[in-house]
Formats: sequence, C-alpha cells, structure tokens
Amino acid sequence: MSIETHTSLIRQAKQDQQRNLAKSAQLSGELAHTLRSIIKINSDDLSSLLDKISTIHEIDREIDLQLSENVITNFEVLMSYKEQLHKTLAKIYRRLQWQDSVTNDISGLQRQCELLDQDIRILERTVHLRKNK
Repeated sequence: MSIETHTSLIRQAKQDQQRNLAKSAQLSGELAHTLRSIIKINSDDLSSLLDKISTIHEIDREIDLQLSENVITNFEVLMSYKEQLHKTLAKIYRRLQWQDSVTNDISGLQRQCELLDQDIRILERTVHLRKNK
C-alpha cells in the first residue's frame, strides 16, 4: 500500500467523520426542538406534565405488579402440575414393575408346567414300556 493511498484514506475518513459530526449535531438539535414542542403542547403548565409523567410511572408499576403476580401464580400452577406428573409417573412405574413381576411369575409358572408335562410324558412312557415287557 502506498503512502499516498494511506494518506487519502485518512483524509477521506476525517471528512466522513466531520460530515457525521455535523449530521449528528443537526439531529440532536431537531430532537431537542421536538422534545420542547412535545412538552409545550402536552402541558399548559409544568405541574400538568409532571402529573402525566407520575401517572405513567404509576401505571407502569401496576403493570409490573400484575405481571409479577401472574408469573407467581403460573409458576405455582406449573409446580402443581409437575407434582401431579411425578405422582402419575410413579404410579405407572409401580404398575410396570408389578406387570414385570407378574410376567416373570407367569413365565416361571409356565416353565414349571412344561417341566411337569415333560415328567408326566416320561412317566407315561416308562409305564407303557413296563407294561409291554
């Protein structure tokens, strides 16, 4: 990068900064004028404007209070639902364990029945063979 290019970039940046500063000053003046106009239009006297501002703050506090109460209430309802959900899940878990236990018992009984059936067949075959000798 040449020194001339660097110098021209610095010059351009300073010019942009000066234009932006002038524009900012103009906008600040317009904003101040607008605020003075709003205050002048909305208040015949200063106490009326202060009453309006005070009312706005009071309404804002009331809204914040209501929102806080709604959040608290909704949180309490949510926690109640959470507790109900935990109780329901615990019941379901106990039932599943009971069903697993019953299934295991049934499987065990079925296995015992199969073994008994096998023993009976062996005995029947033994009796049959005994009779034929």
